[in-house]
Amino acid sequence: MASSLHIDNLKERTTANSIVLHHNIRNSSGLVLVDVNGDDTATFNASFIGSIAAFGTDVVPAGWLECDGSAVSQSTYSSLYGVIGTKWVTAWASGQSITANQYRKNTAGAVYQAVGSGTTSGSSLESDSGVSWNSVSVFEVPDLRGEFLRGWDNTRGVDSSRTFASAQSDEFKSHNHNTGNIGFGGGSATSSHFYAVGGSGGGPVTVTSAGGSETRPRNISVMYCIKH
Repeated sequence: MASSLHIDNLKERTTANSIVLHHNIRNSSGLVLVDVNGDDTATFNASFIGSIAAFGTDVVPAGWLECDGSAVSQSTYSSLYGVIGTKWVTAWASGQSITANQYRKNTAGAVYQAVGSGTTSGSSLESDSGVSWNSVSVFEVPDLRGEFLRGWDNTRGVDSSRTFASAQSDEFKSHNHNTGNIGFGGGSATSSHFYAVGGSGGGPVTVTSAGGSETRPRNISVMYCIKH
């Protein structure tokens, strides 16, 4: 059954093809569906809250937050929090190196902020003996700066064993570099990847490394933002 709509203190005027609203429209859960601005314009939010888009500007548009990993208020951005919750907050685990003010979530999804630095220790965030934590009412937006996005596998099997919102480092697919037989000084190479110098012995051929610090395709940088 579809959610019912609530129009608070509706004041409107009609024209031939439009209705001008002066108050927000919410669903039965309190989620803002139409956000009426002070200049009588309206922003339709419900279908797009939590959507991530690439913008061709370095200025964050109104109604959006930059995907920079920032912690934002659960109450100020309640509609976005209702959609993404704490999915993008790193889960607490024992043995993590923590610096002051970092955020972690417990198994129930509640967010905590580190009081100081240390290494987590114990069986849960609540029993952590290595770092002290304070409960806070914030959540984090995704940090997509410098990242390529990939569709979540969700049991398809192409990129298996991935959880939603998990990060993945760069990697080459396993492959070979065949060099053929190489011989020096009258020796004989006995295997396709070995060489011999003055005798029949050999060792692996090492190819000198070349390239930069990451594996990447040609690209252009844009700014990713999330609708709130």
